[in-house]
Amino acid sequence: MFADERHFEVQVTWAIYQRIVAAYRNPDRSTAKAALARVIKTISRGVPAQLRELALWAGP
Repeated sequence: MFADERHFEVQVTWAIYQRIVAAYRNPDRSTAKAALARVIKTISRGVPAQLRELALWAGP
């Protein structure tokens, strides 16, 4: 499914979701918080134009 360019948005969203879930599942709270902060930073800076809705998750 992900090899097809038509599924690009799904692939990126799925990857971000997986990183968020991994951060929440980490038993070390400080490591989890740092991982989630990296996800938010990535979303706020590096989201392709066709995925502007993801950038809204990161806030202003």
